[in-house]
Amino acid sequence: MKRTYQSGFTLVELMVVLALIGVLAAFFYPSLGSSGDDAKVAAARTTLNKDFPAAISAQLARTRSCATVTTDNLHKRGVNDKTVWGDTWTVATSGNIVTLTYPLSSAQDITGAGTDLALVADDGVVSSATFTNPNLVVTYRCQ
Repeated sequence: MKRTYQSGFTLVELMVVLALIGVLAAFFYPSLGSSGDDAKVAAARTTLNKDFPAAISAQLARTRSCATVTTDNLHKRGVNDKTVWGDTWTVATSGNIVTLTYPLSSAQDITGAGTDLALVADDGVVSSATFTNPNLVVTYRCQ
C-alpha cells in the first residue's frame, strides 16, 4: 500500500506562530503609544525655541514696543493659535517681559511633557520656563 503525505502546517505550528506574534506585539505596542506624545513634545520645543522668539522679534522690529506683542500679532507673524495638543495658548506683556502660558492639559503624560518642556530655558533663547500642572509658563525678554 502506498503512503500519501499531506503538505501544510499543523495546528501546533500555527499556534506557536500566533503566540510569537502576540509576544512581539505586546513588546512593541507600549513604545508605539508613547512615540506620538514624544513627537509632540519635540514639536512644542521647536515652537517655543524658534517660532515664538522669531514672531516676537518680528513684531518688535516692526513696532519697537514690547506692548504690541499680543496673541493676535503673534498669529499674524506665523505662530499657530493652538498648541501641538490642540489647546489655546495665551500671551501677556509686562515691561520688557513677554509671558507665554502654554497649556499641556491634552497631553497623554502631562507631567512628563511639562518636565521635558521646562528644560527649554536651558537652550538659551528662553529667559525662564516653569511647569505648574497643567501649564508651562515661558518668559521671553523683549530686546
